[in-house]
Amino acid sequence: MASEQENWARFREVIEDAGDGLILFGTGAGISKASGIPTFRGDEDALWEINPQILGTYAYFEETPKGHWEWFLMRLRAYYNCQPNPAHYAMAALESWQRKRGGKMGVITQNVDLLHDRAGTRELIHIHGDMGHVRCSRYGCKLGAPYGKIPYEDVDFSAFEKEPSDDNVPRCPSCGSLLRIHALLFDEYYSSHVDYRMQDALNWIREAKVMIFVGTSFSVGITSSMVEGALKNKIPIFSLNPANEEDALFEAGWTNLSVKAEEALPRLCEELGIEIPSVASAL
Repeated sequence: MASEQENWARFREVIEDAGDGLILFGTGAGISKASGIPTFRGDEDALWEINPQILGTYAYFEETPKGHWEWFLMRLRAYYNCQPNPAHYAMAALESWQRKRGGKMGVITQNVDLLHDRAGTRELIHIHGDMGHVRCSRYGCKLGAPYGKIPYEDVDFSAFEKEPSDDNVPRCPSCGSLLRIHALLFDEYYSSHVDYRMQDALNWIREAKVMIFVGTSFSVGITSSMVEGALKNKIPIFSLNPANEEDALFEAGWTNLSVKAEEALPRLCEELGIEIPSVASAL
């Protein structure tokens, strides 16, 4: 078994050797933990510890619109004052470096927190939607799936926040149906909205020269698609996650680095001579 130092050296070498190819990152909730956002699984403060398969479904929204919005607004309050952490800024700097040498870097994120955007990442797929929008719950409405959405800031939640109830859930300004969050729920499909960009994600998976997972527990569908594509194309796979251990998951040629992303990615940039913009200049 290779040492952690050997694994790190290989990781850096593979990134350098990607040249003008596509470096593909897949990020999960763990990358935002250092920003103060609880992860969904695996931690004592994980958001999904309470009935995750119930709260995060469209069926739950249909049955209890009030509960759906209380859950989402609670998450928004948790995100409100959070800022990108060094891992987000390092990834944006790495993308700029890769682009300048004629290559490409893409990020497929499971997170809806928009911290990658705020840190400056440009080639980004929000595979699970984003917290900056809501949408009509009626499929086919111009403000609903599969194409429509509404900026969250354009919706008046004051009545609901004053008195949470099904009757006070905001409604679509176009058709009058209830509004819902603009995020992929457990009982929905990646094809349900164009913003999830599943076909673009599959194209990136086929094109990638190296694949790096950051802060994911590999428990959602997109990670399965990414792993399957990487193994099929015989490209290097790395996982940066202190919670992962060398087990059967990595026996097929994976390399796990038991490191915190907010420490490892700035270190990678430093060793590659990549300058990370200050927080002030990146905002």
